Amino acid sequence: MLFAGAFGPDVHVIDPSSRTVVDAIPDVAPSVLQLALSPPTAYLVTAADTGGDIWGANGHELCVRRISDREVIMSHWPGGNVYDLAWSPDNRWLALHTEDEEGAGETRIMRIGLPEEPPADLRPPESTGSAETAPREIVP
Repeated sequence: MLFAGAFGPDVHVIDPSSRTVVDAIPDVAPSVLQLALSPPTAYLVTAADTGGDIWGANGHELCVRRISDREVIMSHWPGGNVYDLAWSPDNRWLALHTEDEEGAGETRIMRIGLPEEPPADLRPPESTGSAETAPREIVP
């Protein structure tokens, strides 16, 4: 399958063998400019013009959607124009190339998803070895 979006609000899913549109993700943004599919087609990231000042504080908006339910799981405004998007093979990283209004380019690598380890305040308490926290055998 081929995913395509060109300066419109929708992303179209095209079957290249039959040359037909087989699905669409409607109303992704006012104007989808770039997109990239994660391997193996689990997530779609788009860079879109949302109608604001592309050189301003926000610039183009990045959105990551799950393909299965089309829900946005992350959005980010990196500032400036986004020209290229690429996923790492394990779906954990996204590379993007941006340019500011003077034409200065920058390639950024962003972590996508949850951290491998939860923050310290969300981890379960350490076991003290007391009778209350010691593992117990369950007898049927």
